[in-house]
Amino acid sequence: MTTVFIFKSTNTTFMSSIQQVRELTGLSQSQLAVWLGVSKSLVQFAEKGQRSLPQAALLKLSALVALAEGLKKEVRAVARPGDRLISNPGKLAARHKKKEEFHESSARALERQLLISKKKHPQLDNRLALFHALRNDAPEWYSVTEADITWMELTEWFSRDRMPLTGLEQQELLQDKIDMHLAYARLHRLQKERYEGMGEKRIG
Repeated sequence: MTTVFIFKSTNTTFMSSIQQVRELTGLSQSQLAVWLGVSKSLVQFAEKGQRSLPQAALLKLSALVALAEGLKKEVRAVARPGDRLISNPGKLAARHKKKEEFHESSARALERQLLISKKKHPQLDNRLALFHALRNDAPEWYSVTEADITWMELTEWFSRDRMPLTGLEQQELLQDKIDMHLAYARLHRLQKERYEGMGEKRIG
């Protein structure tokens, strides 16, 4: 009975932690699964309290929850008169601004990768289709040479090697990473704006 109780308690912790992170960041279950390195279905079950997460994923989740709790405590401390107030909100605002800029910059870099990927994928598809047609249905006035065939085979080999890097799955992964960075940027932007509005406070 004790073992079952611990299992349920642990799963309840997973459930509340995942819900807290998703509410705070706006991340979808798919996006959170990518970051945690687990399947979307496992995140779904864990959020319902029906499954447990592997240790590595739990550490990542716990770190983000701890960060979120710390930020909430800082804000509450400033909001309550007579409590210990933050002495240098400007420094904290600058720190969050730096993190916001990092995540926004990362998102922009990934967006450029995604744009290139989307452009290259149809180009590679067209290239392979064109080579196939040239070998099997070339115009009557053109005779395909051995040199043509060798060049097409080499080009196809390199093309197929690059297909997985520009395919739809890779594009979805890039989009998930972009969304994740934008969610983190939004979180740090909110914290930055709160600290910027506080001004210098004395510890009392």
